[in-house]
Amino acid sequence: MPGHLTPDLLAAGLVPDPYRDDNEAALAWVGRSDWTYATDLELEALGPDEHLDLAFDGLDTGMSLGPSNDEHPARVGSRRPT
Repeated sequence: MPGHLTPDLLAAGLVPDPYRDDNEAALAWVGRSDWTYATDLELEALGPDEHLDLAFDGLDTGMSLGPSNDEHPARVGSRRPT
C-alpha cells in the first residue's frame, strides 16, 4: 500500500487536483480526518517454530497497524524503527 493520501484520493477521482485554483484550501479536511488503508494477505500456515516478519517503509507516526480482527493494533512511534 505505498502512497500518500491526497494523491491516492486524487487517483481514485475522490478529490480535485490540489494544485489547481484554491483546491488546496478546500482539501484541508483530508489531513484532519482519520483514514484506513486495508489489504488482504493470503499466507501459508506457519509451523510451530516459524514466524513471519512484515517490513514496511514510510509509515506515518501515530498510525496503528494490525490485522482487521486485532483489537489492540501496534502503534508506530516516530523514534524507533518499524
